[in-house]
Amino acid sequence: LSTVFAMPVSSGESGSASGSFETEEEESEDEIDVTLVNLKQRRGRCRPLCTAGCFCHTCYIIQFVIYLLIFPLWAKWLVTSPMPTKYWNQDFPPWPVIPSAAGRAIGAQEAFRPIEMTSIPSSPDSCNYSCVSSGALRRHAGNTEVAFEVGLTLNDPNLVDKNIHAVYPVLLASEDFQAWYVVGDRRHAYPMPFWSSKTKAPDGNYLYVTQACTQPPAKPKDVDEVLGGVYILACVTWQPDHFSELLDADTLTMERVGALCSSVGGVCGWSCGATIDSNRLPGCESDSRISVTSNSVAGLHTAANFQGKIQLQECMEGTKDGGCMTSPNSFQHWSCPQCKYDPNPVGSDMDFSLDEEASPQRIYTSLPQMKVTLQGVESPKGSEIFNQPRVVMLRSSVKETGVWKKLYMKDTGKFELPVAVDAPTKSPDDMMDEEGSTVFDAFTKQAMILRQPSRIDIAPSWCYGPQGPLYLVACAVNSTLYESTDFANFTAGQKVAPPPFNDRCVAVSGRCGSACDDGVVDMHRCTADGFIE
Repeated sequence: LSTVFAMPVSSGESGSASGSFETEEEESEDEIDVTLVNLKQRRGRCRPLCTAGCFCHTCYIIQFVIYLLIFPLWAKWLVTSPMPTKYWNQDFPPWPVIPSAAGRAIGAQEAFRPIEMTSIPSSPDSCNYSCVSSGALRRHAGNTEVAFEVGLTLNDPNLVDKNIHAVYPVLLASEDFQAWYVVGDRRHAYPMPFWSSKTKAPDGNYLYVTQACTQPPAKPKDVDEVLGGVYILACVTWQPDHFSELLDADTLTMERVGALCSSVGGVCGWSCGATIDSNRLPGCESDSRISVTSNSVAGLHTAANFQGKIQLQECMEGTKDGGCMTSPNSFQHWSCPQCKYDPNPVGSDMDFSLDEEASPQRIYTSLPQMKVTLQGVESPKGSEIFNQPRVVMLRSSVKETGVWKKLYMKDTGKFELPVAVDAPTKSPDDMMDEEGSTVFDAFTKQAMILRQPSRIDIAPSWCYGPQGPLYLVACAVNSTLYESTDFANFTAGQKVAPPPFNDRCVAVSGRCGSACDDGVVDMHRCTADGFIE
């Protein structure tokens, strides 16, 4: 058994123990007081620039401002930001847009017209009614649709400064200035599919090559007057009504020649290797040229104001583009070919050896094919004007001074035109294709062509639109268009986005007027002289 002894505790010890408890409580209270005091800023110390609370508050304010201001601006930019160029005009058939803003600024020329366009003809005789309607133009089925030749002269020095080398034409048309479509491109341009020069020369030469054979003699056994002392005169006119009168007239007096012809010139004397000097004819110079002044022809005066200079040259042989290689020989030493003419109507199937009523084929001596060159003139201003001048060849003799007749046979479609004896014989199919030629052919066949590097002509087979109000725009496109993988070629009547066109064209000009219609029409955005505003 163990014994536990209890040790008595005195009152003093108990007091000291209780005192120790009180001391510990006081010390803990003192520590708390010190900690609370330390939370307060003590005097003599710098306040921090940014505390944690200040930083958080600043971030909140910044986010709030972004939400109120910057976010709406960003949302507005999403709505109004420019569309990438590859998506421009995406509702229309492919026509790549010029990607750079600097490139689009090239075509935004307002100070001048970089492409000079011939006016829209209002005369019905100046238009082609056998054009083909396709694409967007098919909606005009039942209306009289037209097309006509358009001359385009590029005169834009800025293209040279911007290093744009090859440019091609595109012709656009519209009736209401809202719906636009393609009516011609480089496939319809001649003599070249592109502009050889980007600046206009002071003047150019208009060229024309005549038929191969002159008109046969009136009687089978007669010798044609052109082989004697003769005057050969080229009469050039710009007005459709004057040209129609020249075509219809069998003979013309000197007064009518002065009234209908704006330019004249020609040769005179004896030809085909004759030995008689040409100056024996009145009004014929020593170099076999007709003496021409502003109001006289071969010494015969008239109330006229002839412009420019005309030169006639002998053709040695033809070229593929319808021209000819000329000879330096004077009229006296021209080589005259033998020509043949069938006086029987086309399609009559009359054979002289079998049919007593058939006329024999005639063989006669003709003047050679000639090249007519018109120099020193510019296209007149006005609406009733051809875009290319027309030429009519006339002849006169000493026997009938001042009386002019046609040098070439008129193509009415009823008789075959005379051809050279050595010309290849036509097949029946070719003869059937030529059957039924009309006077309309003369308006095209007797047109002179301007040979100027900056000038090309558009003669499309596609229709421009119905007869009446018409807007026509000439667009010059860079050669890079046809190199683009997103573009193959234009199609007939292809729809295009409306103006402005400088996002696709490096040069733009426009014309407006009543096409092939004599009526006066009030057109929106069209000036009195026929230009698009």
